[in-house]
Amino acid sequence: FAASSFSVDTLAPELSFTITGKAAPAGGRTLVNSARPELRLNYSDAVSGVEPASVVMELDGVRVAASAGADAAIFTPAADLSQGRHAATASARDRAGNLAALTADFVLDSLAPETTILAPADGAFFATGTVALKAAFSDVGSGLSTASLRLNLDNGALTAELELPPVGPAGKPGT
Repeated sequence: FAASSFSVDTLAPELSFTITGKAAPAGGRTLVNSARPELRLNYSDAVSGVEPASVVMELDGVRVAASAGADAAIFTPAADLSQGRHAATASARDRAGNLAALTADFVLDSLAPETTILAPADGAFFATGTVALKAAFSDVGSGLSTASLRLNLDNGALTAELELPPVGPAGKPGT
């Protein structure tokens, strides 16, 4: 008498990306503030399990050497990524051969906004306690958030009236 057991697995594995340095999605984009983000592909398959040797990961269309384990594959770039848009793609097969694929797009913005004090001039003297402060702010990456604007004067309290230009999508100046 001979016996054999087997399982039928027709479902592809489940995949998800976790990217370190990820900020909250903004305007349909995932913002990342680390120039060398860790890309972690999480995977699972309830029936036959994922075959770690089948995992393929790419960053911007170039295959990368990810370290694949029982439930995740991890890759961290050796050099800083360029500012702007990037795409991480991955695929994995379960032990039954079912293929799953996933793409995660993100925008790298690891550069702080720039601030320029336009007035008063450095070293200026005033005969009154009311001083007009004029500054310019810019950000070439994800844009500016006026909600995050903070003014400090000699690390003390500051009373200020702000005139801000209209803000458009993604925190960029509006028209």
